[in-house]
Amino acid sequence: MPGPAVDETTAALLDLLPAADRPDGWAVQAVAGLDLTLNLGDDDALILGVEAFHNAFGTADVDTYPRMFLEGTYVPLYVGRDYGAAYVLLQGPGRWDAQTFLVSGIANLSDGSLSCARTGAGSR
Repeated sequence: MPGPAVDETTAALLDLLPAADRPDGWAVQAVAGLDLTLNLGDDDALILGVEAFHNAFGTADVDTYPRMFLEGTYVPLYVGRDYGAAYVLLQGPGRWDAQTFLVSGIANLSDGSLSCARTGAGSR
């Protein structure tokens, strides 16, 4: 998918930057995941999960990222070739029945970048 039109200066800079080696036409994008629910009591649960994503249209070469930014083709969470994710969800722990806690992370295994988050939600 081509990005927006660029001016002459940007075009000259693009000529100096490496391009990502991406397949033409059809390619495999696949995702698989597993989760395990552990009941910790009558209304408490711990849920563990993992996922993997393969994107044949992605790249493993971080040197191509600047060119993608300039071309307008950089798409976060789809730029890499392989991703892994994991989460831990704690639902209604102890007397906090209306609370939920979540810790999750996703890693671009192609370039080693990682993003993690911790959240909590509930009502009184």
